[in-house]
Amino acid sequence: MDNFNNNELVSEFGKNVRRIRKQVGMTQEQLAKKCGYSLKAIGDIELCKSDPKLSTVANIADALNINIAQLLDNRVAIIEDLNNLGSAKVADYISDLRLITKYRKKI
Repeated sequence: MDNFNNNELVSEFGKNVRRIRKQVGMTQEQLAKKCGYSLKAIGDIELCKSDPKLSTVANIADALNINIAQLLDNRVAIIEDLNNLGSAKVADYISDLRLITKYRKKI
């Protein structure tokens, strides 16, 4: 599996949040409100100025009605906050990671 540095992951995540948010027709303000974050926080994420915790990634994915893997562009990220998620979210994340690994092996 490829190794990605943290800056690449943050950049991919921010770009994907912006792209998908626009695809679903949501403003930054609407996304911020739906996630319970400030408008500045969402702006910083989209501009790749913020290194979000996994719980933030999960909350944004939920707000956009997508899975975490879509926001990470099928790249595996280790983020410090797994314990704060809930077992169902962790199980979903692990399932996404298994699908990513299975897909990458086929390429």
